[in-house]
Amino acid sequence: MKRRILIASLSCCMLFYTMLPYASFAKDPTLKEKIAALAAEGKTIPVVYVVYTWDGIKGQQTRPPSIISQDLFKQKAVPDAYKTVVDNVVESLNTGYGVTCFNSVPFDSLPTKESSVFGKEPDWSAVDYSLYVSVVINGVYDLVLGQSSKSIKLTMKCEIKIMENIEKKGKKKSDTIKALYATAATKPITVKSAYSTFEEFTKDIPPESVVDDLKGAVAKEVGKYAAKK
Repeated sequence: MKRRILIASLSCCMLFYTMLPYASFAKDPTLKEKIAALAAEGKTIPVVYVVYTWDGIKGQQTRPPSIISQDLFKQKAVPDAYKTVVDNVVESLNTGYGVTCFNSVPFDSLPTKESSVFGKEPDWSAVDYSLYVSVVINGVYDLVLGQSSKSIKLTMKCEIKIMENIEKKGKKKSDTIKALYATAATKPITVKSAYSTFEEFTKDIPPESVVDDLKGAVAKEVGKYAAKK
């Protein structure tokens, strides 16, 4: 009996190693492979500048030693000059992945949905693209009220979200592959008195001050990620 079991075991092992070279262990394509496939098919991967009604440039103040910030004014619109950052995102993605299929696509060309939190936003699961990229830019004016000095600065942030549509339980679902973040800020400027209005901040630090710096930060973050993925 033992001899039969031994022979059967040896036969199974030999069969496995015979089949191994021909076995196909399929794995999901990487992001680079997905992008390359779409580029080869002549497809577009849209890059969309998304402006949410609740977002923009905010104002806040901090009174050390407290680390809790208080709002100074409601959100103001991000200047149109920052729309050029989208072109830089497109260029950086195409360069990073060695393709030309990333293209800027207008927000108005996408299907939208209403959200109680975000307002009007893209309905990504309804778009006719398998891969897509959203770009959101916002910022904050900071006022720090120290015991001996007062200073202000502007920080602008760019979120680059790479997404795809996937099938899940028979339904198309929008899924985030990766969110990249780029930041640019001015140096703090000493002021004589506390500010509270948007106009006071913009007089000393125009909101367009870090457009070029944000472009450079975007190129760096996208390039670093593309080199890995």
